[in-house]
Amino acid sequence: AAARPRGRARAAMAAGWSEAPLEQLQTGSPEGKKWAASVIRSLAASSIQHTDAIVASGAVPLLVDLLSTGIDDAITEAAGALRAIAAHSAKHQDRIVKAGAVPRLIELLISDVHGLPDQAAGALMNLAASNAMHRRRIVVGGAIPPLIKVIRSKVVMATLVIDNVDPCKNNKKKADGFEEVIQTCLAREVGHGVSPSDVLVGMAPQMLAHQAVSTPGMLTHCTVYVGSTVDTATVQNRVRSSVNLVEAIGRGLTAAKLAYNPLRSVKVTSITTPATVAFSMRVTNFDFNKLFVDDTLRASFRARVQIAVALELGTLILPEGVSVKVALASDVVQCLLTPPAKVDSGQVLVFLEKSRTTLGAAVAAALAAPGTAPEPEEPKGRSVSKTRKTTAKGMPFFLERSNSKAHWMGNPEDLSLEEAILGDLQVLDVSEPSLREVCYFRTGTRLAQTFAAGALKNLVFDDPMHQETVVNEGGVSALVELLSGKVPFGDLFSKMDQDSSGGIEDAELRAGLARLGWYEHLDEIWYELDKDKSGDVTFAEFVDRLNAEMQAQHEGRYLSLVVSQLVTFLSNLFDNSLVYEQAAGALRNLCVQNADAVDEVIEAGAVPALMDLMQSTAIEVKEQANGALRQLAQQWCCQQVARLGSDQLDSERVAAAKMLRQLAAVNAEHRKTVVESGAVEPLVALMQSASPACLEHAMAALTNIMFKSTEHEKIVVQAGAVPSMVRGLLSKVKAVQVGAMRATKMCIQGDPISQRKVVDAGGIDLLVAVLKSDTESLHQKAIGMLLTLANAQEYRKQVLKAGLQQALLEISTAGEDEAIRRCAEDAMEILEPTQQQ
Repeated sequence: AAARPRGRARAAMAAGWSEAPLEQLQTGSPEGKKWAASVIRSLAASSIQHTDAIVASGAVPLLVDLLSTGIDDAITEAAGALRAIAAHSAKHQDRIVKAGAVPRLIELLISDVHGLPDQAAGALMNLAASNAMHRRRIVVGGAIPPLIKVIRSKVVMATLVIDNVDPCKNNKKKADGFEEVIQTCLAREVGHGVSPSDVLVGMAPQMLAHQAVSTPGMLTHCTVYVGSTVDTATVQNRVRSSVNLVEAIGRGLTAAKLAYNPLRSVKVTSITTPATVAFSMRVTNFDFNKLFVDDTLRASFRARVQIAVALELGTLILPEGVSVKVALASDVVQCLLTPPAKVDSGQVLVFLEKSRTTLGAAVAAALAAPGTAPEPEEPKGRSVSKTRKTTAKGMPFFLERSNSKAHWMGNPEDLSLEEAILGDLQVLDVSEPSLREVCYFRTGTRLAQTFAAGALKNLVFDDPMHQETVVNEGGVSALVELLSGKVPFGDLFSKMDQDSSGGIEDAELRAGLARLGWYEHLDEIWYELDKDKSGDVTFAEFVDRLNAEMQAQHEGRYLSLVVSQLVTFLSNLFDNSLVYEQAAGALRNLCVQNADAVDEVIEAGAVPALMDLMQSTAIEVKEQANGALRQLAQQWCCQQVARLGSDQLDSERVAAAKMLRQLAAVNAEHRKTVVESGAVEPLVALMQSASPACLEHAMAALTNIMFKSTEHEKIVVQAGAVPSMVRGLLSKVKAVQVGAMRATKMCIQGDPISQRKVVDAGGIDLLVAVLKSDTESLHQKAIGMLLTLANAQEYRKQVLKAGLQQALLEISTAGEDEAIRRCAEDAMEILEPTQQQ
């Protein structure tokens, strides 16, 4: 067995690494090639000196060749080694590109092998870093669509049964029309920026009973790629129960003239999102190493297992619903079964449990069967429908369906496995089947998304054609979704619901949280989640309660301390600073001198997310986010200013004021952008509204605009903002009153013109009234502002006549807060000489 890569790397260095790994790459066994690639990967990542030696030794072409073998683990190590080598210099990148790595790396982006898309995307990111020719070659090779797929690493799965549909056999035009209708309707129903091209449709013709006759229909397996932050369980629940989707598909297919019987309407009879059933088995006397050096042999092995399992379970499972996975240096075969529509996963589970004793023999017989068989003759005495199917690898087989079950009649194009059979082949140790959720899966990891976003960032740099390709392929919405890290509570529910019952029991909740690393206050958390005290937490209870707690956190409060602590813990599990940096950088490069891209990025909602990233503690994230905002802010501000118009609804005006308030809080550069967009006068006009929300956010935006800028302060004051600001000092809405205090203080501490505007607007009397009010939290600020005005000779008498002394005396003798009492006493001492004068 191979040792750890780092330990092997040190050992190889000591023995002369340049010979041993190269020899293994050239003539070694599958395990030896994996070891060699891992050694080179570790050494290349450790220093530039090691990388130079690796490249000079001729290892790069061998690593590229290794990418085309069937050894999954070795391919992953080879891709990782190329990523590490490409990170160091342009010369190394040239060697990798000239060795022909780019096409194969692009193919590996869509691999379902864990960790492989990560390394492939990382290698492409580094290859595209510094050479325009490399970037062009990668884009021409078709890398952008799969890179976007890696970013959209979640899928929503649904199975639809559609009645009265022509199976579209041997009619490509009809098949394309059917697929287009399904894609369009599902994309519209799912939302979240999903386009029809994000929907993959698999079709299997069926005969469906309708009253006394059977008519053709279609069993449709749909896989919808959604953004990385989408709560797929929520979306899937909506799709499964959507009446609109059923009606839309029926209308679309009827309009496309795909109805088998024109006198009847096309109808979606069911939409299901089944769970999957998992089990494993051990195959003896079989040389699995041969499967990893011959792709065709491996495809034949998987097809035979798929068909044997499907036939053993009769009509409960289709062969395309059987996922087969084998691993290097292991005789264990793992299977995942996805039932078709109208088949309950629990039924498959029970039937598979009963079939465990015969399933092994059936699989063994299928693996040992010869490679060719004649097409079956139709049996006499009973009606049989013969259907030609195709496996996921494109290998045809024939099914004979009777009233009981289907029988495998042979596969004329199948390849014999005889060369890999070492003796009496047996399938043993068929494990107990278990249910697993199929609400979503990941084609990549967060690291793969980071590298894919980084690759797009490099590919669109200073190249309008590449920018246009990313926009047209839907990359903008995918990148924007990466900017917002959210906790997918629905997905967490699906992971905890081990029996796929639709509810979490106390034991499931405890086990699920323990797997995440949380062990505290479990009784209190269960009490908060199980609101109806049914002993079962439903999906809605779980998601709604945690979302409500997260919303409360955003508002600076909590509904339950223990639940708030849990939400904070779950949020901290998702550290997204690296992916934020790459996604923001990609949007930044995408928008450089590209007006169409700017429109797309703004429309996708990137600006609020980028403003949130400006609060990040990671310098690199803030740098990239600020760079993207520079490209977007001017046009975005103009759009918000248009929303401030008096002809708009108050809700629209408030939302626009909030956005401008947030941008003006980012930094001086963006405050200037807000002013130059002409936002000041509409914001001042908005403060005249009777709506407290309008006054609050417009005033806060103007206050942020004035922050540390005498020039902006003059613009705001001259626009007539001060009277409305001062009027808010006695507002009964606390947020308005606090905002008015901040704005008034800024004017009083500003230039003499601003002070005069405050006084002329009655600010002195209103500040004294604040002192006499019950809002003790504002007393200290009001005292400070009045003292500032009293220090000015022209306002001193006016301040004293307003009754400041009396108000301070009352606070110093009757105030509840000791700090405020002392502040009032100090103010009286300061004012006493003035009073005597």
